[in-house]
Amino acid sequence: MQVEPIALGERRKPKRALCAFNCTRESFLGMSVTPADTLLRRLRGLLSCERLKSGDGLWMTPLPRIRTVSTLFPIDLICLDGMNRVTGLVENIQPFRVLPVRPGCVSFLELPLRAIHYSHTQLNDELLICAAEDMETWHRAQAQRRCLLMRYGVQEGA
Repeated sequence: MQVEPIALGERRKPKRALCAFNCTRESFLGMSVTPADTLLRRLRGLLSCERLKSGDGLWMTPLPRIRTVSTLFPIDLICLDGMNRVTGLVENIQPFRVLPVRPGCVSFLELPLRAIHYSHTQLNDELLICAAEDMETWHRAQAQRRCLLMRYGVQEGA
């Protein structure tokens, strides 16, 4: 294994935060969702947080198991399939719990308490989890699609 050298005093750039958007309900779940896509990040979880602020979150992928042992505060949890569709919703999970993995769940979002309620997220909703720049591109494509539908009554690609 080869490790790239780091100059003295230089710090590694932290993983860029993502946006979590409910496409079905057109509401944001989080504007600063941190991906936990390595073993170390998944093990650390939310241990370093005293609480989650509104708009923060953690996206656990690939799914190890659902546990809140590393949280010191209650959270909301959204289970997602491989297409980022909601397969399960659990509100107000208390700290120090281990939940069974739900069938079809590939990843999950750990969000602040009441995030599910405020975003009106429901089962089978489709989520978009991406960088802010990609969110802007997606939004433009949706606006163009709506414009075509309103003008010509057809969907793009039909």
